[in-house]
Amino acid sequence: MLDLFICKFTIKINRYRKMANIINLNDFLNNRKEYKNEIEETLNILDEFQLHLFTSAINLAVADKWKDWSDKMPNGSTFNFEDSMLFDTGDQNVTRIMELRDSVINLMRQLENIQD
Repeated sequence: MLDLFICKFTIKINRYRKMANIINLNDFLNNRKEYKNEIEETLNILDEFQLHLFTSAINLAVADKWKDWSDKMPNGSTFNFEDSMLFDTGDQNVTRIMELRDSVINLMRQLENIQD
């Protein structure tokens, strides 16, 4: 087991007081691993959530603003939806869901940067 000695300096009423803390390096490394694991788990949940939001936006669009188009599409046909299309439906609910999805994706990018 490795122990790491770290000194901290604190100011108290214009006086410097030296304090020492002993930190178990193994605990620190385990905590760091747990921290990274928690971020990875959060990223996975956020990724599932952003996919759910995308699917919800499509479902709302084809149930209302794109209903005529959807009804004309043959069963079993495939179509690639893009973000820009969903932002341009004219349905405020779809737009809000897509804005939330963008926020979730931006948060994921920020968390990925913290993880490194």
